[in-house]
Amino acid sequence: MLQIIIGFFLISILVSLLQFIKERVGNDVYNFFLFIICVSILIIICIALFKIGAFIFNL
Repeated sequence: MLQIIIGFFLISILVSLLQFIKERVGNDVYNFFLFIICVSILIIICIALFKIGAFIFNL
């Protein structure tokens, strides 16, 4: 439960950081950061699903 709360906290920090970057720098840098963050979130989701699946099948 604590990991979920920390995860949401980190995501909100990332979103505010992205908005700050978009205001200060151009759209190219913003799109690049957005792409990197989307890829990393997809990887994290895949790892989480894999762990959940392994946990369920171990039962």
